[in-house]
Amino acid sequence: MERILLSILVTVLLLSLASSCVGCFGIERISPTEIYADEIGPILKEYKSVINNWEEAASDPTKLGDLDIYAETAYSRMETVVESWDTITPPDVAKEYHLWMRHAMNYEKEAFGIMADYYRLGPYSDPDEFTRLRGLATQLWILKDEALLKAADANPMK
Repeated sequence: MERILLSILVTVLLLSLASSCVGCFGIERISPTEIYADEIGPILKEYKSVINNWEEAASDPTKLGDLDIYAETAYSRMETVVESWDTITPPDVAKEYHLWMRHAMNYEKEAFGIMADYYRLGPYSDPDEFTRLRGLATQLWILKDEALLKAADANPMK
């Protein structure tokens, strides 16, 4: 009986010593939120890059004739961003954030597709069609902004 108690005591002491040594050597456990942040970082960087490239092209007067191509490229790149985003499984604490960011990215993607159609219409197209497409893109960008605000509120990494 004494041997059993002694071996339990030694085991507890060894486990206690091992756990305190882990802290001494700087070994720490990475939280699921930190892992998630590392996974989504490159995707968010690409998301911002797509938007920045579009804004740069759209504000450059020398590129006005090719805006349909730039919008189509932005659409394709954003499609890849959304697909990459969908491969990530967020931790429970980040599920709402992940969902709202997914909505924002998808709204942005769809707006780029509409803008590509808008710029392909040409000068002799029906003016109402210009207005309709521009209105649809604007609505999508408003929805995107609303989704980004909700994502910011739900962001566990703030």
